[in-house]
Amino acid sequence: MSKLDDYAKKYAGIHTGKDPYKFRDSEETAYTTEKNRGLFDGSQLARKFTKYIDYTIKYKGRAITILDYGCGQAKQVSFPRTEYDNKTIFGYFDNMIQCYYCYDPGVPKFSMKPPLGMQFDLTCCADVMEHIPEEFIPVVLTEIKNYTKKNGAMLFSISANPAKKTFIDGENLHITTKSIEWWLNIFKEYLGDERAFLMFHTDDSRKGEGNDGNVWKRIHNSSHFKFKLEKGLYTGFV
Repeated sequence: MSKLDDYAKKYAGIHTGKDPYKFRDSEETAYTTEKNRGLFDGSQLARKFTKYIDYTIKYKGRAITILDYGCGQAKQVSFPRTEYDNKTIFGYFDNMIQCYYCYDPGVPKFSMKPPLGMQFDLTCCADVMEHIPEEFIPVVLTEIKNYTKKNGAMLFSISANPAKKTFIDGENLHITTKSIEWWLNIFKEYLGDERAFLMFHTDDSRKGEGNDGNVWKRIHNSSHFKFKLEKGLYTGFV
């Protein structure tokens, strides 16, 4: 079993509550399966990427295809969410999502990768990359790029902070915490400059900018994304 497979097994344990793959919170209390139900539920994608999905639908003028890479439980597919006006993601976007493919090696029902050659208008990766061992980041980015159409886009949100939770053995759930410069360099190397959009979460010593000084640095924000669509600067996108 590779190290990546081992981590997938750990996350599968988090979702199923099987020992020894539960996790601990900051108070060193092992969570139960009941508590795990709200963890990695798909809410991060709903909170961070809704505008991007909306812009893509509007400027393509058709139903789009989405790959949710590292989807977790993906509850937004089947259950109403407040971010979607108490609708599912399909209802909120008025059936303008032709295909929504959920992939997560740590969730048994979503552990099958898209078929070889299948590509998507948007590949969304919400709070996933920091959970992947550093030595596998290039492999995962290359895979994400290959799943994304040449006139599509890749959306990422990444945290540089340690997680508040650890695996039951004490290892932090965020196993790859790097600077924004590190991520931008590796994005440039493996994804290029034009198709990857990043929101980056890091500790900040300035006060009044979120809980404990945490701020989201939207390096490529939704306004930038929309601007490129409107001005035709996003090569081949429309």
